[in-house]
Amino acid sequence: MRRNIRFILSLIIILLISWADIHYSSIKNRGTAGPYISQGVHMAVLAATCFIGYLNWREKEKWLRLLWVGLYAGVFMIILLLAIVDAAMHHNMMAKLKAIIAETRNLFEGPLPFLVFSIFIKIAGQFNSRDTGR
Repeated sequence: MRRNIRFILSLIIILLISWADIHYSSIKNRGTAGPYISQGVHMAVLAATCFIGYLNWREKEKWLRLLWVGLYAGVFMIILLLAIVDAAMHHNMMAKLKAIIAETRNLFEGPLPFLVFSIFIKIAGQFNSRDTGR
């Protein structure tokens, strides 16, 4: 039971971090608080994927759990790709792409990637501890 609670809390933390990042970028880029419609849809899809993945994670078969971990990674990559394409299409594409690359470089200097990475390490630990029977 304790492992299930930690797993759920890890997913909630990931969602909150993503929501805070969207909120910050909306204020910075558009001058409005909160996400706009397409970002809200992305967050709803991510939340639904996390919930369905958790239900399937409770299954005993390792290949099924690995499939859902891959699906999480795929959803994150799709959201990132859509954000890059959306930003690149609005104005001068090359200038926007250079700005996105510079901002991405700045993101990897702060604490956010370390925090997200440590959360994924915790989630991976959940899988390992269930497999070994600890």
